[in-house]
Amino acid sequence: MSAGGYESWFVSARDPVSPRALWIRHTRHRPRVGPESVALWCTLIDRDGGQQPTVVKEVLAAFPPGTAAGPGQFRGQAVMAGHHARWDLAVTGDQAPLRPLRPAALYRAPLPRTKLEAVVPDGQVTGSLELDGRTVAVSGWRGTVGHNWGPEHADSWVWLHAAGFGAAPESWLELVLARIRVGPARSPWTAMGGDLHRPARRNPYRPARRTGRGRADPAPPGSARAHPDRRPRRLRVRHQPHARDRAATAA
Repeated sequence: MSAGGYESWFVSARDPVSPRALWIRHTRHRPRVGPESVALWCTLIDRDGGQQPTVVKEVLAAFPPGTAAGPGQFRGQAVMAGHHARWDLAVTGDQAPLRPLRPAALYRAPLPRTKLEAVVPDGQVTGSLELDGRTVAVSGWRGTVGHNWGPEHADSWVWLHAAGFGAAPESWLELVLARIRVGPARSPWTAMGGDLHRPARRNPYRPARRTGRGRADPAPPGSARAHPDRRPRRLRVRHQPHARDRAATAA
């Protein structure tokens, strides 16, 4: 990673047999001026436990020895406000990596300044997560691994992944919405790209063009509406968050 950039890896996974899920992120920031910093994030949702989601984030000067993040493994630990988290997870999957931004030339262009890739769009996560002395066994949780990098973090963005639809349990959806800042101006919400995967069939959504054919409309909290370019159809995604799933932590 060159000076004046950032890079992050994350894994999100959910237990197929109970209302539990995790989200772990490793981030590295190297400013043009000033020292480099890293951050380790861990979020656990466990509705069976009857507790609010637990969020642990620690910012450090460098990753501790033994920390790992990538397509096949996440390992690390973090401490914040009396909470301690430790994780060691392995990821497997047979789906090819997905780069939602289209056309592919956007990955070589100066804009958008944030590039992203679903390295494992749909896989299995196995291992363990320790949180405040409690061990959570992760066995065959369905998950995804994401990687994003660039000169700067996106001004505003939504990277949505959904899987396990009731009528199509093997299907999954990847959708990227973003607002790009150019000088003092900020673009409207734009559908940058996505992928709707069904067994033996994959439907890529094209990015917005300057014609405005592809766009994302403002929507109520928990929902998004995307209009794929060159496609005579509309995609509407709606999520009703559970009150117990709300969590927040200082950036």
